Amino acid sequence: MQEPIEHVALENRRSTGIPRSLTTFGREIAATPIQIWLRTLLLLIVFLLFWRLLYRFIYPSYFATVPGKDLWLVYWVGLRFDLATALGTLAAPTLLLWLPWPRAWKSWAHRVTLWLTAVCVVVAIGFMWGDLLFFEENGHHLTSEPADTTHAMWPMVSTAFTEYPLQLAGLILLCWGMVWAIRKQFRLSAPAPMRWWGYPLRLLLVGAATAIGIRGGLQKEPLKVTDAIISQHYAAANLALNGWYSFTATMIADHRDRPLATPNHEAIALTQKVVAGSRDHFESSTYPLYRRTTPAASIVHADERLNVVLIVVESLNATYLRALGGQVTVMPFLDSLASQSLLFTNCNSVATRSFRGVCAVLTSVPDLGDDALGITFALPKLRGMGEILHENGYHVRFLHGASPGSMGIEAVARMAGYEHFESSADFPESAQNGSWGVWDHLALERISEELDSLPEPFNYGMFTLCTHSPWKLPEGFKAPFSQSVPNFEILNSFAYLDASFRAFFAHEQQTGHFRRTLYVIIGDHTSHAISEHELYHISDIFYAPGRIQPTRDDRMTSQLDVLPTVLDLAGIDSPHSSFGRSAVDPDSTPRYAVSVQGSLLYWRRPGFTLINDLRKDITLYDPADGDGETQNLLTSRPLIADSLRRELHAFYQTANSLIHSNRISPPDKP
Repeated sequence: MQEPIEHVALENRRSTGIPRSLTTFGREIAATPIQIWLRTLLLLIVFLLFWRLLYRFIYPSYFATVPGKDLWLVYWVGLRFDLATALGTLAAPTLLLWLPWPRAWKSWAHRVTLWLTAVCVVVAIGFMWGDLLFFEENGHHLTSEPADTTHAMWPMVSTAFTEYPLQLAGLILLCWGMVWAIRKQFRLSAPAPMRWWGYPLRLLLVGAATAIGIRGGLQKEPLKVTDAIISQHYAAANLALNGWYSFTATMIADHRDRPLATPNHEAIALTQKVVAGSRDHFESSTYPLYRRTTPAASIVHADERLNVVLIVVESLNATYLRALGGQVTVMPFLDSLASQSLLFTNCNSVATRSFRGVCAVLTSVPDLGDDALGITFALPKLRGMGEILHENGYHVRFLHGASPGSMGIEAVARMAGYEHFESSADFPESAQNGSWGVWDHLALERISEELDSLPEPFNYGMFTLCTHSPWKLPEGFKAPFSQSVPNFEILNSFAYLDASFRAFFAHEQQTGHFRRTLYVIIGDHTSHAISEHELYHISDIFYAPGRIQPTRDDRMTSQLDVLPTVLDLAGIDSPHSSFGRSAVDPDSTPRYAVSVQGSLLYWRRPGFTLINDLRKDITLYDPADGDGETQNLLTSRPLIADSLRRELHAFYQTANSLIHSNRISPPDKP
């Protein structure tokens, strides 16, 4: 008599060690380890494609710059990155599938493989969810930021729970759904007998396929982030990439020294030529950028010192000011202040991360390395604004309303010479906004109170806080933008900051030091997924009532120029080690700006921008041509590209060498 099918299936399951939980209604699904691997791989690739479509849906204005004719190519290149991402994610957890386990251990091996795979996929989804939110801030995928900001991880996690409950619920449901789908792929039947040599052969074939897929094929150079750049539109590269790939690729990449473009002494000489003006006098061969600059635009009277209040604003896009091309009135008070100030209309940020921007402003040293906080690891002796002004008799302070140590801001402020540093720990609990730290209007009130009693001359620096996700507003503030306005939360946070500035300057006008003070307001970087052409365009305002005539300066400037500009206006000729030069220098020598994003460097000269990854040129374009990146000029302007490349490589080599050899500035005298 023939046995029932269910009984046979049960006996097969018992003999092979396959658990009942991995079956469907007592019936086995014919799936070998190879089939399980392929099904799970396909599941991940489909998920990554869905995730890419989600970016286009959530950020339509950013990706609208990608021409329709390029979309198929974008998705094809994206598939290459998705395959590498999926294979890399599955490589370690599925290793147990290919081993010849004894019959009694097979159930254990399959269960462990299942849950290791599920954990790896959930971690990847979690990072990609964070990448989706991060993209709104800065318009590019995650690289090393999570690793660089582990000390600030708890505020970010708590913010996710308190400010993004719906998104977090969606993430949990998505992870649950993916785990359920993965379990579906792991339902095994009794494997066919395999000869002993079949196991190593199968492992070899799967390993080879995985290695080839992760490296992107059999070509000479392995797949890398810059391979996503398939057109002049950087938005296309971001659409082709995914956040999990860009993060893991950054973390496992060799943090190696870049190939030397020129001998060190030639690189330094070229860098000196790029950064120096006619009034610069270099004083040391050991510290090649250490120099004095004769002031040419001083706004101080004889025997007086000019107070300096420096405010670095979180995510201050140029387009938030109508004076800089904004289409919507977001910050009416700051617009009014800009009309009474020296306004630099073409100011560029060094990066899209706060630490790099604040470092450039306070020290005039570019942190361009692989790690966003790399300069704090090398700890070179810097000569920042706080130190120089303190040497000239200034009382110097800096305030950042976040928790102590957040984002590395306290570290770079102290490296810049600000021994007196205030954080959220110096404010009562009632002043906290429940997210990142202290409300900006309360931080500005604290500065007003201290300036009233601080001896002159003083230099007070501040890095604002609240114009950042989750863009919370204090109770009682009337938000001017309704939910029908795109990015209304972001715009309302800047409107709140504008109201805070209005109150701050209303108080300042009543003080005796108001007309003896230079106020500098500059962005640390831009915010959310703005157009690629505006990705580094920030606001830069120098306001000194009764001393600076209202002026629009359209020359190229950078955050690196702030320190030497302050020294020039304040009439201070103390030595500095700036990588920038005074923005008010009448010297007509062409200026430059440099920016970094991931593995890409942007080198700007009047009329041209070169994008290069220190191994090859990516794009050369004319920023004045349409949206700025519509035509690649590498072929038609090879001499320009060669000249810019040599400057960029020499500049990067010099900055990297001086930072890591501690040759930025001489040590303090005993």
